Amino acid sequence: MADTIIEVHSISAASEWYFQDFGAASLADLRPVACFALVLTFDPAYPALGVSKSIIPLSVDEVGVSLMGTEVPAKTADLIGKAEAQALFA
Repeated sequence: MADTIIEVHSISAASEWYFQDFGAASLADLRPVACFALVLTFDPAYPALGVSKSIIPLSVDEVGVSLMGTEVPAKTADLIGKAEAQALFA
């Protein structure tokens, strides 16, 4: 079982980060990262491991949605910075 989010510690705005999409033809096709959330996670299958912290990217659609109980692997994604994306699509 994967780590589950048990607390959202903080949220910070993101700038010039995108979710990588290998099928994208241009920078405009990439979904922007709206913010990053610092979360506490817990793996119920291994309670002796305790809690850990993770930073996860959130899309515009996920802002304002409760993250509690979400599994972290479902939230992780490959990210690409604007400069790298511009070079990729140049």
